[in-house]
Amino acid sequence: MSAYRIRALAPALSLMLFASMFEFDETGISWFWAAQPVVAIVLAATSAIFWTLLFVSLWKHAARRNRRPAQS
Repeated sequence: MSAYRIRALAPALSLMLFASMFEFDETGISWFWAAQPVVAIVLAATSAIFWTLLFVSLWKHAARRNRRPAQS
């Protein structure tokens, strides 16, 4: 995996996890962003952009790899 794809993976994964965070309190488990759902939407959208960049990069790499002539 190239450095570009690794750089896209870390923010994609962390932003996705931040958007789906939960907290535990005396009433039980609750969604961390319940009071501010817009923040979670922004985090999830930004994560989706990074996931898209990652998968496009992987797809281009696979296509480039499949176009190479076979070496004998």
